Amino acid sequence: MTINLKKEKNYSSAVNEKYTDTSSGDHGTTRDIEGLFQQSLHNYFTVERYGEKLFSIPVFAVIILLIMLIHLLIPFAILLFVGMMFGYSYSLEGDQLRNSKINDFFGWAYEKAQSVKGMI
Repeated sequence: MTINLKKEKNYSSAVNEKYTDTSSGDHGTTRDIEGLFQQSLHNYFTVERYGEKLFSIPVFAVIILLIMLIHLLIPFAILLFVGMMFGYSYSLEGDQLRNSKINDFFGWAYEKAQSVKGMI
């Protein structure tokens, strides 16, 4: 059995090239998972209040916390919504952010929270 190695671009800007085994099988899933991992390290979950950035943490840290504290997932979602009622807004930022649909959702949820606040 021969193993053929080829160079290809990596998702990370810190690492310019990597070697993958292309001799047999489909390594697309491995590359997809690695790409998601790299994106989660280079994109940040950002919290703002009235346009002032309070903090941002890597998306990877948010994912790990939610996995470790899975039983707090629903209270976390409620806390985010209540925070929106008090002027907090959330977004994802980063160089590799390819899909703004998540930020569109955060904007939509913020508007809904403000409308609920207005009805109270």
